Amino acid sequence: MSEYWELYQLLYFNIKKENELLARQLKQTQLYANGLTDGWYNFLTSFKEVISENSNNIKSDDFILANLLITTLENYLKSR
Repeated sequence: MSEYWELYQLLYFNIKKENELLARQLKQTQLYANGLTDGWYNFLTSFKEVISENSNNIKSDDFILANLLITTLENYLKSR
């Protein structure tokens, strides 16, 4: 999961350059991921909501990265 968090941090820093409020939302969302399975699902749900609600305010490359992160986590959780 370290690679996942590296990409999440990249997304965070890219978005922070353009939108401080959205970047704060991403940081808050990250707090759900506490290592427990329920925490991962809560993180995923929150992350999807933040991205969906702000899709018009995210650069296309960052939107693609966010969706890659969402899909990666969905697949990871399905395999558990």
